[in-house]
Amino acid sequence: MIDMPVDLSSEMLGNINLSDLSGQINNLTPVINVVRQTWDTQTLEQLKEGKLSVPDETINESIAKTIDENSAIKSLQVTSVGDGKIKLIADTKKMGPVELLCRIDQFEHTKDTSVLKFKVLEKNLPDNGTMSWIFSRISLSMAEKFVGKVDLGQNVKTKISGNTVTVDFKDALKESSFGQAELFGYSLSDAVVIEQAVPKDGYVEFKTALNLPDTVKNMLQNILK
Repeated sequence: MIDMPVDLSSEMLGNINLSDLSGQINNLTPVINVVRQTWDTQTLEQLKEGKLSVPDETINESIAKTIDENSAIKSLQVTSVGDGKIKLIADTKKMGPVELLCRIDQFEHTKDTSVLKFKVLEKNLPDNGTMSWIFSRISLSMAEKFVGKVDLGQNVKTKISGNTVTVDFKDALKESSFGQAELFGYSLSDAVVIEQAVPKDGYVEFKTALNLPDTVKNMLQNILK
């Protein structure tokens, strides 16, 4: 038997009491928790509208939480400078201070791919663990607003070729709480679409979509109320 997504009518969704729902249908409790931990009402609305802005401050706060005494760096700061470019300032343990001006050439997330591609302007990069850590961490911190926290591990694949850095975090996302969350048969990770990321002055603007039936979107709105 093939499990098909359940599409509830708008009338039914309007009468659902979420506090009762989680008690009556135990398997909804984990996904309700994941949704509330990952999104807020503003994020959901912007996802649906197709444009979501993430301030540099939000990205840098996410990065800072991942840095400890075992990290390859002491600090890392991202600044969006407009014209599709970001500036990175890192204090690394092996190489000392590093400052890079980068352009985001690709940020794409669909049900089939999750990849971010940077081009470092004016210089080539050493292909080493420190630079891989920096760019993979930035990528995951940019994506956190959409898909929650994704652990930086062996499933995040970073390739450095000359001055181009490609970060593939699809496999790592699949193992995260959000990557495994489903609502009435719909994978939330598969439903989120990121078409591009454009750094502006002080923030990154993402072109997005949310591929879910209106009834499921209404359920998400109710969850976040």
